[in-house]
Amino acid sequence: MSGDEVDTSAALIREWRITTSSTAITPDRLSGGNQQKIVLAKWLRNEPKVLLMDEPTQGVDVGAKAGIFELIANAAVAGAGILICSSDEKELVLICDRVLVMRDGSLVGEVARSELSEAVLVRAGLSAGADNGGKDHDNREVPNHA
Repeated sequence: MSGDEVDTSAALIREWRITTSSTAITPDRLSGGNQQKIVLAKWLRNEPKVLLMDEPTQGVDVGAKAGIFELIANAAVAGAGILICSSDEKELVLICDRVLVMRDGSLVGEVARSELSEAVLVRAGLSAGADNGGKDHDNREVPNHA
């Protein structure tokens, strides 16, 4: 790498909070969380208008999750529309303004930021079973937590 490339790499590593001992280390030698941040940051450099993210923090450690959440929040502040598909209720509560709850391929609920909590999301997903005689898609009884 040229001197300019090293300087650019070092600046991006700091900006994206990538944990590495050197700009010479290739991404495949970094942790999964840092690899995930690199992939996301590469897309964000293009200043997208819309981001569609599927399980953006799945399998990464808590520190990497925080970094990914920060990148997502910065993109939203910059004006990007962000659609996140996630099965992690806690993650959705932390980063979403609105959550649409899907079950068996159908929209079964919508939760605004002001009402958002893990319990509300779980209840919204489970309440879909009430339309099926109180049973879920596997024909099991759905507990009523209302």
